[in-house]
Amino acid sequence: MIGAFAGWIIRSCLYTGGLSRYLGYEPKITDGGNGLAKRGATLVTARSTRWNAISEALAEVPRTQRYLWLAAQAEQASPAEMRRLFRLAGTENQIDLQRAIAARWAKLDPSHMFQSLQAEPGLNYRCSRILFAHWVESDPDEAVEQILAAKKDKRYREWASGLWHDLMKKAPETAILAYNRLDVRGLTIDQRSIREWAEKDPASAAAVVVDNIPSIHGGWRALEEIGKAWGQADPETALSFAIDLKDPNNRAALLTNAMTEWAQHDPEAAVAYASEQQDPNLRAWLGSSLVAGLAETDPVSALAWANDNLQSRDRAYAISEAIETIAKKDVQAAAEAVASIEPGGAMNFAVSKVVGEWSDKGIVDNVEMWSWIASLSDTEARERAVQGLEWRLATDTQNGLVDLVSGPHGYLATAAMVERAARQKARQDPESAAAWARELPEDRSDKALKAVMNLWRSISPNEAIAWETANR
Repeated sequence: MIGAFAGWIIRSCLYTGGLSRYLGYEPKITDGGNGLAKRGATLVTARSTRWNAISEALAEVPRTQRYLWLAAQAEQASPAEMRRLFRLAGTENQIDLQRAIAARWAKLDPSHMFQSLQAEPGLNYRCSRILFAHWVESDPDEAVEQILAAKKDKRYREWASGLWHDLMKKAPETAILAYNRLDVRGLTIDQRSIREWAEKDPASAAAVVVDNIPSIHGGWRALEEIGKAWGQADPETALSFAIDLKDPNNRAALLTNAMTEWAQHDPEAAVAYASEQQDPNLRAWLGSSLVAGLAETDPVSALAWANDNLQSRDRAYAISEAIETIAKKDVQAAAEAVASIEPGGAMNFAVSKVVGEWSDKGIVDNVEMWSWIASLSDTEARERAVQGLEWRLATDTQNGLVDLVSGPHGYLATAAMVERAARQKARQDPESAAAWARELPEDRSDKALKAVMNLWRSISPNEAIAWETANR
C-alpha cells in the first residue's frame, strides 16, 4: 500500500537528488532509481541507533518532503518502530500516511499492534479500525481471543463492536460463534454476508445462528437470509429444520422465507408439500408464505389455493398477503383480484392492502382509487378501505381530512372522519368552521356542525352561544 504509492514518487525525487541527502544514499541513475526499494539498508538501518537517527533526520527534511520520507522508513520498519512512525505521521498531520502505516503494521504483526493500542491510549481510533479490518482476514479466531483478553480495558466495548462489524463482513461464522462471548448487545447483523455464507452451507449457518444468537437479539434477521438461500438449495430440509425450532420468531423467519422462495422457484413442488400436511397449524404456517410466493408469478393460483386449503383468519391473512404482493407490482391488477374474494374478513384485509399501496400515489386527488372504493359492493369492505386511509389523511397532509369531507368523495367518509375533520377546522377558526359545516352536503352537515359546536363551547362558550342564537 505504501510502496505502491510512495515508491513511484520517491524514485522521481531521487532522480533530482531531492531526498538523497536525507536518506544517506546517493543512487545511480543507471539503476532506474530502484536502489531505495532494493537496498533498505541504505536507509538508517542500525537497530540500536535507527530510531534516534530517524527522529533527528526527520527534523532536517523539508516539510513538503516529509510524507515521502516517512513512507520510505515505513517500507522496512519493524513492528516496534511502526508505532512511533504512526505518531510521527500524526504530528505532521498526515492522516493518509497514518492510515497507510497502520495498514502495513496490521499486516506485519496484528498482535503487536493491538498490544500497542492497549499500552498507549493516545493511539487514535483509526488504528483499531484498520487493525480489525486486516486481522479478520488473516486470523479472525486470534483476533477474538485477543479482544476477549482485554475485557477489563475501558475501551473493550468499542473494540468488540468494531471487531464484530468487520467479522460480520469477512468471517460471519466466527462472528456468530463469538456473539455470546463478546457480550456486546445491539450488534448489527450484516444481511449480505449471512446470505453469502448460507449459499455455501445453509444447514451449518442455520445451526450456528440458532445456537448462538437469541431471536430477541436479532437472530431471526439472520435466519431470514438463511431461509432464502436454503429455500433455493434444499427447501424440504430447511422446512423440517424450521418446524422443529422452539423459538417462534426463529421458526417463523426461517419457515416463511424458505417456503416463499420455494414457491417462487418450484411452485408445483411447494404446493404439493403444503397440501399434503395434515396438521392444520402447520398448513396455516406454510400457507401464507406459499400464497405470497405464488402470487409473485401466478396470483390466480395463489388465491385459489388459499380459498381451498385454509380456513378462517389463516385464509384471510394469506389472501391479504397475496393481494399485497400483487399490489406492489400492479395495484390495478390487485384491485381487480379483490373482486374474486367473498365478502368477509379476507376481503376486508385485502382492500386495506390495496389502498395502502394505492395511496402512495396520492390520496385526496386519487380519482381512480376513490372510484374503486366506491365500486365495492360490500359495505363493510368499503368502510374498511376508507378507514385504512384515515390516519394518513390526518397526518400526511395539513388539511387532508377536511379536503376529503368537503370534496367529491366526501360521501365515502365515515362519521368518525367527518367529526375529526370538523374538530380540526374548528381549532383553526370555529366561526368559519361552523359556516363550512353548514355548507356541506346534508349527509355530512349535521355531524360536522355538531362536532364544531361541541369544541367551540369548550373553548369559548359565550361566543359559541352567541353564534348559535344568531344563526337559528
